[in-house]
Amino acid sequence: MIGARQIHPCLLIYVVFFVIFYPAIFYLRIHHIENATRLIIPLFVFIVFIFVVVSVKTDKRRDFILYLVFLFIFIGDCIINWSTHKELSIIPFSLTHLLLGLYYLLDTRFKRKDFLFLIPLLLFSALLCLIVYKDIKNAFLLSAFMLYINILNFMLWRALCYLRTEQNRLRR
Repeated sequence: MIGARQIHPCLLIYVVFFVIFYPAIFYLRIHHIENATRLIIPLFVFIVFIFVVVSVKTDKRRDFILYLVFLFIFIGDCIINWSTHKELSIIPFSLTHLLLGLYYLLDTRFKRKDFLFLIPLLLFSALLCLIVYKDIKNAFLLSAFMLYINILNFMLWRALCYLRTEQNRLRR
């Protein structure tokens, strides 16, 4: 069993990969070397997926959700980097955010004061929709945009509630 202050060995290996891949991806992106970037990003996400599979135990249903989260991230990155239909990447990325929201929902108890975190997100989304709706000519794309922003809101809302719960645990 890993103590509170010990770091899982897989996480240390991941940090090494992160230190190598993230600057490489950043460098390739800013220098517009797209062919290499299209290979490195899915490779990096696949490595993250492998680390999640190796380091997360599936003894709880919510932990299995993490497998699916990183699998959908990998699928979305493959679509966006290798497909001519990049817009289809919104499907796995939407599933990713829904699953992350579900993960946070299963890991923390819902409380009435959680709605306080939701109000600013909804206000921001409404403002954003008012600003961009004129620029999106296609009704389907506008609907997809509004759906996606609400999926992001759900995930972010539950992450903020999760953070609040984790901070309360740290104070005890």
